[in-house]
Amino acid sequence: TVLLPLVASLSVFIDHETKKRAAKWVLLDIKVSREIKKTPQAMEQILATIYGWGGKATDWTSLEIVSSGGEIHFYVRVQEKLKNLIESTIFSYYQNIDIKEADEDYASKIPSNTAELYARGLDVWGTELLLEKDGIYPIRSYNEFSSGGGEKDQESKQFDPLSVLIEIFGRIHKDELLGLQMILMPAKTKSIKEKYKAALDKLKGEKKEGVEPKPKTATEVKVSKAIEDNLSKPIFNTLIRIIYLSPKAIFQDSYPKQGILSALNQYASPDLNSFKQNKGVGVGDAAGFLKNRKKEHRKEHILHEYKHRDIPQWSGIGRLLTSTIFHHNVNSRFIELSIESLATLYHLPTGVVLTAPYMKRVESRKVGPPSGLAIFGEEKDFEIFE
Repeated sequence: TVLLPLVASLSVFIDHETKKRAAKWVLLDIKVSREIKKTPQAMEQILATIYGWGGKATDWTSLEIVSSGGEIHFYVRVQEKLKNLIESTIFSYYQNIDIKEADEDYASKIPSNTAELYARGLDVWGTELLLEKDGIYPIRSYNEFSSGGGEKDQESKQFDPLSVLIEIFGRIHKDELLGLQMILMPAKTKSIKEKYKAALDKLKGEKKEGVEPKPKTATEVKVSKAIEDNLSKPIFNTLIRIIYLSPKAIFQDSYPKQGILSALNQYASPDLNSFKQNKGVGVGDAAGFLKNRKKEHRKEHILHEYKHRDIPQWSGIGRLLTSTIFHHNVNSRFIELSIESLATLYHLPTGVVLTAPYMKRVESRKVGPPSGLAIFGEEKDFEIFE
């Protein structure tokens, strides 16, 4: 009986790894145009569709913003069986774009280990992100960056906070790579609401038998409203990873570390939530006895995890087998983000952002979406989407 939990844990690990290796993936490269006037709400609707797929443990989706030598790409990585569905969904909201399967996965060029890394004259920095507070508290939403006015006015005048991130990604050197990877797995809405019910009731000042609730302050009213709105939308278990690769001669990890975190601070709200580094994973956060040895093992870990778009191990045996004596694989974990928060972080940038010379883009739609996608008809039918 003592061995039963260990056998069960090992079985979960083996089953997960087997299915993960059998899955076939495609990496879609999205080329945007200068004509995009959509707010991030369009991406929010796309994420709602992705959430609706449900999926198994190996069906996660990865949203990635990558700069290779200053040239920025927006990628979506899905299982091959979902390729047509995601293309159809994206095209239905963004008509003036081009989507194609990447000729080569850029991640295949990332070294597999530190021996290969150093043999190529490179160094690496990387980390994962956590939330400062529980997932019940949302980050600052794209809606809060609006300049006001009606819907059309918002679309034309809204400040796009993504412009700050694009600026940082676009200024790396020719032989450097900077990547932001967001792995999404649908969370069970019922479980999330049950998990945070007591905290929400406290914020709302729900009456308890024999206890008179205290009057709420304006801030408490604002926070409880933001939390209710956040929980009313689909939520993903999300793992956010950052990696920076550079030749040793020009390596400066302070640039991505400070730059990306500064860009993400736009979404911080003192009354709600913000991001922080996961110090149990970050390459530069190794400390204590044998600090340098721990740092090297963290480099191995971030290279492998980013390259393979891996997710946290669920089983105890899985965590043990993927650990080393200098790096225990127990700190990597999901955070909970609603589709509104995710759309704030990842959406196709507007024409204002694209004035920067960092992105390959299409000036207008060159062709329609791939043939055979059910939601589209003949060429004349495209007029309804203009």
